[in-house]
Amino acid sequence: DDSLAKDLNFLFLNLNPTEILVLKKYFGIEYNEMSLEQISSELNITKERVRQIKDKAILKLRKSDQISKLFKYLG
Repeated sequence: DDSLAKDLNFLFLNLNPTEILVLKKYFGIEYNEMSLEQISSELNITKERVRQIKDKAILKLRKSDQISKLFKYLG
């Protein structure tokens, strides 16, 4: 668990603070898992904007050269 958290935090260096927060809340990392609507209410932005932030952040992570660090946690 510690190494996964370390690897995730390393990958999150490619993201801005809002993108990190949205992903952590959406996927339940260090927070209880939340819906787009719950996050939008908490951050006082629209649900659509939260979805855009989430999608952009995931795309950034997918394009990262470091994404392969997470493959060892699958299967």
